[in-house]
Amino acid sequence: MIGWPAAKSPVFKNVFRKGFSRCDNFGYVFESERTWLRTNGLWSVLFRTVTFQNLNQNIRTFATKENKMLNAATNAEKPVTNIKTSFETDGFYLAPETVNRSLVGRGVAAMDAVIAGQYETGVPPLDLTKLATEEQLQHLKANPNSTRICKIDQAHLCNDTLRELVSDPAIGRLAAEATGAQWIQIWATQLLFKPSGDGGTASVGWHQDLHYWQTIWEGQVFTAWLALSDVTPESGPMRFVRGSHQWGLQSASDFFNVDLDSLKNALRSGNREWNEVAAVLPPGGVSLHHCLTVHGSGANQSSGPRRSIAIHLRTEKSKPIAEHHYTTDLTNPKKCPVIFGG
Repeated sequence: MIGWPAAKSPVFKNVFRKGFSRCDNFGYVFESERTWLRTNGLWSVLFRTVTFQNLNQNIRTFATKENKMLNAATNAEKPVTNIKTSFETDGFYLAPETVNRSLVGRGVAAMDAVIAGQYETGVPPLDLTKLATEEQLQHLKANPNSTRICKIDQAHLCNDTLRELVSDPAIGRLAAEATGAQWIQIWATQLLFKPSGDGGTASVGWHQDLHYWQTIWEGQVFTAWLALSDVTPESGPMRFVRGSHQWGLQSASDFFNVDLDSLKNALRSGNREWNEVAAVLPPGGVSLHHCLTVHGSGANQSSGPRRSIAIHLRTEKSKPIAEHHYTTDLTNPKKCPVIFGG
């Protein structure tokens, strides 16, 4: 790894003049290979299989040593973060300042357009009733008070701004740091609009995502939840049960059941410790959660709607185990963009 500080050294300035056609904060291109080496957001360059044919090995050795010293000095001034440790211990992680506010603002307008049925790309969202099992359809018919939150699947296919929003590299970097993954790919999105004054009908029942994914995926799949509005304690924020990802898969999981207390009692069997943490976030804030972390949300008692997008992600440690709408277009960069590595 040769970082940006080393690239500023006199030795590398000379190398750049001789061997590179471009040098800036976004990447380097070596004349003989024409291979872009892009920064990963931490001012370091990921070297793949580039052959430095005209560079002396001693220069590389010197630069590596210099870079280590410069990085050590730089890192000494920064607080140590434990994102991966926190994610593995708690089953979730909250990152209040992640996505640029101006992009979020454009995302809100795009969200309203999609809700109004205006599809910029000409592609409609996914009709979930076509994927629902007969059991799920019967459950919805028998429970008219089931969650009335507005939920639009694959909204990023309908609007280019929404695709740009969910593909923001900052989300990819955060997800990679939390999981230790080499690459991160989006496989599904859900636009979520929780109206104010819903009286509890827009609550989301306590559930584990893997309850609904277990027949589709195997391995490391998880969720990033992006706030598009100010998510306060009054707006019905998502709530995580700390450490619940260590309980294993629970049969009582039910997204559509708004009777949160009964679900809680069923999930707490065996006197499990129930420690709820509210995902209170500003616009642009992101939460990550494990596919087995129990989570849900209550009524929106604020004066405005709660807006968000759930972004379902996977790493190189996952694989599809069934042919499904969510697994058939993994090689399509517009439908399933890779937002880190790759």
